[in-house]
Amino acid sequence: MNLTAVLAAAAIGLAAPLSVLAQSSTEAVGAVNEDVLAATSANIQGEAIAYPTGTPEISPWTITFEKGGHSSLHQHPVPLYVYVLEGELEVRPEGGEPYREAQGEAYIEPQNHMMQAFNVADGPTKILVVALGAQGQKTTVAAE
Repeated sequence: MNLTAVLAAAAIGLAAPLSVLAQSSTEAVGAVNEDVLAATSANIQGEAIAYPTGTPEISPWTITFEKGGHSSLHQHPVPLYVYVLEGELEVRPEGGEPYREAQGEAYIEPQNHMMQAFNVADGPTKILVVALGAQGQKTTVAAE
């Protein structure tokens, strides 16, 4: 077999699996379930969500509260989506009613309200936080 025939066979051999991958990657395989966790235009206290001006920046992070732990007194000048990955959290906003969220629950935190978050679970509580802010703008401001 000459070199041209070997290269042609190799090219066909490589191209065939790529075409199979391209076809299969456009279709779902197996059961695919979608659960909407939060779809709202208001935060958990019923106030309208206000997006910051400037260049948008989405910042996700996780926070783990040890048993009995809590955050400092703070506020958020931007919308924050929170999903409880593990445990249970009680948020106590100044001037508002406390609210609790457990594993698998999601909510939008109040903007520009001082608050503290307390782990009320028997073990650690872990949350996923996604801030919808703007470049150069703080997502959390500690009380002075």
